Amino acid sequence: MLAYSTIANIGYIFFGVGIAPSAGLSASLLHTVNHMVTKVLLLLSAGVIIYATGTRDIIRLGGLYKRMPITTVCYIIGAFSLVGISPLNIFVSKWFLVLAALREASFMNILGVVLIVVTSAVSLAAQLRVIQLAFLSETKGSTFNLREPPLMLVPVVVLAALTIVFRSLSISINKLRKWGS
Repeated sequence: MLAYSTIANIGYIFFGVGIAPSAGLSASLLHTVNHMVTKVLLLLSAGVIIYATGTRDIIRLGGLYKRMPITTVCYIIGAFSLVGISPLNIFVSKWFLVLAALREASFMNILGVVLIVVTSAVSLAAQLRVIQLAFLSETKGSTFNLREPPLMLVPVVVLAALTIVFRSLSISINKLRKWGS
């Protein structure tokens, strides 16, 4: 599921490139960096879960928030960032893509904005389902004696923090770009 969401995000990046003026290209570059950080966070979180549980079957997981609270929080930060929830980094780059498209208003740009909103909503529904199944549902037998591997958590926590920090950095870069032009 995480790999499939990359296709939508590559679409967002090409959408910004297709807008062509500097605002669209800047938004695309920003979205590329933000998506990279967020996707690596989610993939590493999934890796921690697979390592600790020994399974990739989401149906066999459940109640991970009790046994793996740090991984749970980091995954939720990454999932909410991926779909573009407001206080996180991908929201900022999606917002800049929308603003760039609306600045060069055309039928195709408006259609692109609508598709960004629709695909973000579908992605939110999918991520909420994953969070519900893996983390919030009833604890399954396979997750009863789990422990988070401490060394594997270091990059996950750093990337979760970067997801939050890059939001502020993204806004600051955009302000500098506007000031310089």
